[in-house]
Amino acid sequence: MSRYFKDDFTEKIDEEISSVLDSMKSYGPDSKEYSQFLDQLERLKDLKRKERREPVNKNTWALIGANIFVTGMVLIWEHKHVITSRAFGNIIKPRN
Repeated sequence: MSRYFKDDFTEKIDEEISSVLDSMKSYGPDSKEYSQFLDQLERLKDLKRKERREPVNKNTWALIGANIFVTGMVLIWEHKHVITSRAFGNIIKPRN
């Protein structure tokens, strides 16, 4: 896995997936049990997929980058000149 820490739920699902795969080996692809194991495998993989975190949106990364850029520009300007307005009030705050 790409995560550093595994939780118990993910480990249990991985164990169940491996046991289903081991059981599938003993049956041929034409048997009725094989198709049942295949259905179980699909359900387990769906559960595992739902546990994953969604990747961070590109718009969020753009917002973070823009905020860092604006903060840097304000700090550079403030180093050379005095800011009398509230420049940091223009930085977009994250929504919850």
